[in-house]
Amino acid sequence: MEKTQRELFRTELVRIARNASPQSATLRIFAMNLRGLFSVSVTEIEAEVQYLVGKGLLCDASKSISPENKAWHVSAAGRDWLAEQGLD
Repeated sequence: MEKTQRELFRTELVRIARNASPQSATLRIFAMNLRGLFSVSVTEIEAEVQYLVGKGLLCDASKSISPENKAWHVSAAGRDWLAEQGLD
């Protein structure tokens, strides 16, 4: 994936997580929302989600039931970043 496309892909991941609130976004939710926009695997989605977690834009959602089904939500920093970009 080229640099500009990767930036758009990462931006969409943050937006999807924000739109999933108050629920959390799972890999399935990310994949369903990205269908038709990007040709990426679930492994690629998870790698980019982890990158965004590392940047503080997404957070792991703590789950009491089925914690093996990973999920994430947008952080305050992620919401602020979207607002700064005019994407809120």
